[in-house]
Amino acid sequence: MRWILTFALLALATLPTQALTQKELEQVELVPSWQFLPWFKDADYIYTIHAKAQGLQIGQEGTSNTIPIEWEVPRTEVDVLFGKLRRLRKGEHKDDQLLDQLGARHANYKGIFLDFKTKPKVKAGDTHVPNMIVFNGFVRDSNGNPIFPDPGRQLEYWLWGTSKTRIHQRMALEALHVFNFNQCLLMGNLIVETEPRQCLMADETVMLEVPDRPSLEEARIKDFEECLDKGRAIIDSFPRRCVAAGGKLFAEPPRLPDGRTIDPSPTN
Repeated sequence: MRWILTFALLALATLPTQALTQKELEQVELVPSWQFLPWFKDADYIYTIHAKAQGLQIGQEGTSNTIPIEWEVPRTEVDVLFGKLRRLRKGEHKDDQLLDQLGARHANYKGIFLDFKTKPKVKAGDTHVPNMIVFNGFVRDSNGNPIFPDPGRQLEYWLWGTSKTRIHQRMALEALHVFNFNQCLLMGNLIVETEPRQCLMADETVMLEVPDRPSLEEARIKDFEECLDKGRAIIDSFPRRCVAAGGKLFAEPPRLPDGRTIDPSPTN
């Protein structure tokens, strides 16, 4: 079954999306580390974590038949999340520059809001767990102020992968740019152990594990013809496939006898 998805903007406060200044980056480092707070040391203090993709919905915009994109982070992933938060450090990631150049993938998307549900207090001094937003290279407080850097937005990619619902996995591809194998892997997609390895995304796109990295122009390639025009390698299969920089595969669309291509997408 194919889903036809549109997105409606939720009534949310606009979060800062522009690049932070050097002064702002330095201030991020001054915020006390959360690992010293009582609740941060022990994930067992957390009852559940509710995740919600801000600014995106499933369904027809302007109708009452819309569904928010939200899920419970699996209990098995809570310890993993806390470990990732403890290991966050200021620094550059090899994907940061290209992510900044590409800009927002979806104008309405404002990150993943995490609502921590804690167990009842058992002793004096227990700390309430603050909600947080993971968006655009930073872990932020509930007001959108940056707390920790998220180099390469790797935590954000990983959080989308904690939802195992296929339609959420498809929505993740509308929220985030995916231009290499590691990003596809972080999002929890199926890995096929071939040589090179293949990552199968929810929209049926395949990413190969290759060493070359795309330029801005190459990351914007959208189809087989554009990939072919860039002189990229061709896999002589049926249909033929073009391997873009970063490993994304583009299949050649079927053609009519006069050479015109057939749009494989469904019609309304």
